[in-house]
Amino acid sequence: MELATQFDCSGTLPGLTAGESHRDTATVSARGEVNGATVVDSDVWNAYAKSYAVGDYTWIDTNKNGKQDADEPALPGVKVELLNERGEVVATTKTDAKGFYKFDLLDAGTYQVRFTLTEQQGERYRFTKPNVGDAATDSDALTGGNPLVGLSKKFVLDDSNAALTRDYANGVDASEGIDPTWDAGVIELDPVAPASSGSALSVTGADIAGLIAAGLALLALGGSVLVIRRRRATA
Repeated sequence: MELATQFDCSGTLPGLTAGESHRDTATVSARGEVNGATVVDSDVWNAYAKSYAVGDYTWIDTNKNGKQDADEPALPGVKVELLNERGEVVATTKTDAKGFYKFDLLDAGTYQVRFTLTEQQGERYRFTKPNVGDAATDSDALTGGNPLVGLSKKFVLDDSNAALTRDYANGVDASEGIDPTWDAGVIELDPVAPASSGSALSVTGADIAGLIAAGLALLALGGSVLVIRRRRATA
């Protein structure tokens, strides 16, 4: 090797999953051409696998406008599943007391989020209208045949995702940050009036007027019969 020659080294890393890191030491030795001395150089280097996260809230859309307003309450206890590109469930959680969920330390890839209301929640709520306004405040739950299940459209977690942020109040471990724009809002169902019990007939104002008129007619008819009978009796 000639004096002052520079060169690059390459190596093979062990398989790393999202969020894992690898630390190693690269050592190079060479013999000098001028004095024949051996020169050794060691450098520590680190490698890591990029990781990503997704998460946000389930909330009650009290004004039914399809947007998450600042004063609207959370909906805890909603089942949330993370699906991969093939539609397979890769992680499951539930929203906490604040309606929050998070999937952390994920590999880059294409995903969907599925929200499922409990039977008890389904007696009171339905998913609100989706994709209204800004992605940060809209609801992403698209419903199909089952009104208690809402599925987001597919999205990609990689370096091209502009929504990724590390500045997140709930914290995130993923090296590249979290996409906090995938959530679901619900609206409260209108109350159903209880069915009337017993065999009583409902009476409207028009019905009452008709009954009064019929009663007066019967009274008049009875009076006429009575007068006729009295006249016949005195004849």
